[in-house]
Amino acid sequence: MRKRILVSNDDGIEAEGLQVLAAALEEVAEVWVVAPEGERSGNSHALSLHRPMRVTQLRPRWFKLSGTPVDCVFMAFLKLMKETPPHVVVSGINHGANLASDVFYSGTVAIAREAALRGVPGIALSLASKVGTHFEYALPTARRLSAWALENAAPGLLLNVNIPDNGTPPEGEALTRLGVHHYRFEIVEKKEAEAPPHYWLGLRGELHYRHEPTPGTDCVAVYEHNQISITPLSVDANDEQAMASLKIQLETHWKNTKNTN
Repeated sequence: MRKRILVSNDDGIEAEGLQVLAAALEEVAEVWVVAPEGERSGNSHALSLHRPMRVTQLRPRWFKLSGTPVDCVFMAFLKLMKETPPHVVVSGINHGANLASDVFYSGTVAIAREAALRGVPGIALSLASKVGTHFEYALPTARRLSAWALENAAPGLLLNVNIPDNGTPPEGEALTRLGVHHYRFEIVEKKEAEAPPHYWLGLRGELHYRHEPTPGTDCVAVYEHNQISITPLSVDANDEQAMASLKIQLETHWKNTKNTN
């Protein structure tokens, strides 16, 4: 039996990035698509625990879901593909970058993370542009990584991939770590007559973004070297260094507290 890839995203079932990705991966494996019915950017790892979901089949192996991006993974593994679950999950191609701390908010990355939590390789792909349309820049890397993951990736591998889109083709790939970047957010208020005000989270001014120029990071690879960044992530949230330090501090605090009582 041909191996299976689940494709999903957080931009919605009709997003161009998802359409071109699913078509490209048909060369690699049997592709199933389970994606939100509309945009769900910024949903991170949210689940629909207290509201029902609707799933609609659009054509063979293509489904849209009324829930969150991670709901799509649950629906695929526990219902739609239950008898033969996917061997790899590929998320994207996201319309916008997911670099540095973006990985904590991104539904695109959360899809791949949920796959990793299930012991299945997960790959998140993002085009580092809000206005660009060069999704073809991502396709060679998407195909190559997916084909490799189907045969060789360790269970639970999690890769976050960002593709530059500045008008020229990327100049190779780089293995990176997460960088550090900064956004200038603001709360935007809109008042309407005889109604409570509405609030939006927005970005302030044209110069609302900057990143730290740290070598070896995803931000530098994408924005300064025009390279595709491939960043391995871990689902292990333990901090062993902090654990050791905290143990000493708490033991010292406990000893001092006992001596003063």
